[in-house]
Amino acid sequence: MQGKLSKALQYIKNHKRVSAHLALMLVLTNLIGILFGSIYGTQPYHDIPIVVVSHDDSATAESFVEFISENDTFAVTYGTEDALAEEMLFNGDAHAAVIIPEDFSENIMNGIESEVMVILDGAMSPATSQLRNTINSTLTSIRSGYLIKLAEGKFNMPPESAQ
Repeated sequence: MQGKLSKALQYIKNHKRVSAHLALMLVLTNLIGILFGSIYGTQPYHDIPIVVVSHDDSATAESFVEFISENDTFAVTYGTEDALAEEMLFNGDAHAAVIIPEDFSENIMNGIESEVMVILDGAMSPATSQLRNTINSTLTSIRSGYLIKLAEGKFNMPPESAQ
């Protein structure tokens, strides 16, 4: 052990320039990782302002908006005009806009893929990514719930079998 340590120290003395660059590279990369990790890694997102414009006044659309509103990450502003979403995004009052089309619930009830327009502000990409995930999971839940109810009704299945 003593011999290996003395050989390593001798190598460092003989190759000071290489050793300094290697040490600097190891120290700086770890230091940068620690700094950025402490800045961005510990702050959860709360009350990110988004605007939801619904052109569908059905119960399905309302439950979709309710799912989004119940998420603590977002502070939701509601509207019925696309101009509101455009204005809030342009002024920086919202980081994302969700626009629900008027045939939203009709498409879901007919088993058609219902498209929801989501306009994201690229300045807060981690937060808007979370919004996109929330919307996808909410739509999947609504669609699954409808299909389960459909199976119960069409095939006269008990709820346990339909799932």
